[in-house]
Amino acid sequence: MANEENKIRLAELEQKWLDGTITDAEAKEYAAWYNQHQDEPFFVPEGIAVSREEHRLKMLQTIQQKIDLPTRKTPRSRLKKPIYKIAAAAVVVAILFGSYYFFFPSKQSKDVLVQQDFKPGNKGLTLLLDDGRTVAVNREQDGVIAQQGDVTITKIRNTISYNGRGSESIKNVATTQYGEQYYIQLPDSSQVWLNAGSSLEFSLGFGQKRVVTLSGEAYFEIYKDEKKPFFVLSKGQTISVLGTHFNVRAYDDDEESVTTLLEGKIKIASSGNMSKTLLPGEESIISHNAPTITLRSVAAPESQISWKNGAFYFFDSNIKDIMKQISRWYNAKVQYAPAVDMTTTFSGNTPMDQNLSDVLKVLNAGGIHCRIADSTIYVLP
Repeated sequence: MANEENKIRLAELEQKWLDGTITDAEAKEYAAWYNQHQDEPFFVPEGIAVSREEHRLKMLQTIQQKIDLPTRKTPRSRLKKPIYKIAAAAVVVAILFGSYYFFFPSKQSKDVLVQQDFKPGNKGLTLLLDDGRTVAVNREQDGVIAQQGDVTITKIRNTISYNGRGSESIKNVATTQYGEQYYIQLPDSSQVWLNAGSSLEFSLGFGQKRVVTLSGEAYFEIYKDEKKPFFVLSKGQTISVLGTHFNVRAYDDDEESVTTLLEGKIKIASSGNMSKTLLPGEESIISHNAPTITLRSVAAPESQISWKNGAFYFFDSNIKDIMKQISRWYNAKVQYAPAVDMTTTFSGNTPMDQNLSDVLKVLNAGGIHCRIADSTIYVLP
């Protein structure tokens, strides 16, 4: 179907498939073309999809709805077996088989399919100062990069520190984009590692208490000062500490806020006025839909802070959580094929300073299959 007339006909058949108005004869016509031309350069009709990958997902979803295909994960070894019992109509089977073959090429099923690649993230931070100025820290040379009253901000080898005594009313906001991380020493000498796609608001001076506001993820090592308790405000919770080490993950697009304690003791209070005390090796989970606090023991608490040490460390992590971490670091979109089993878990670790395709090879070896195309990670059954 290389000429213009055939392209128009193909677009018509595609739209009828998606609308559910295709006749048996038209479906057979489309099935014959689909199975005959799978290995040829593919034309995506305008209006059907913006890319080859989006077209594949749309057609697979439509076919799946027509035959009521179960959403549980289908073992990859079964894809080559006859599937004619799935549907009563032979034409539907032909389309289904063609789509699965086209979407999951059997010749490369054990490889990560890459049309393009993503480089790993790097050190980067933007500061919003109290007077409205912004400082792109990674573009600054080592040395003093800003001054606010008696407080100086100094950069040394991809870290910044606040030095001097400032006013509690003067606030700064430190922000990382997706694909960035940074280390900050706060005015009270507490240390913060800010993960990708996160922001931290804090004062240049502290009164009777020290308060910061977090959106995203950060690891804290709090300078102990019993006279001035430290508070972290994040989505749906308030964390109070004296001196301790803990990680907070509270992204706006997550379904819950998770706080993991590695050393010391902290108290968690939810927006629903519930409170719990955490001991080392425990973490709290607060749903963004309900202000309840759940505590659980963590078998590998170091997995929650491996990002600050430059590694992905997954311990019985589900696909959704894994792909969120990866997408934030590589600033890549993620799409899931309809038959992906979202309850699948994976354990393993790999450095974060490598290209995305190398990370996906590790997942692939553990049974999580992906491909990269159209600036997107596609997760496959």
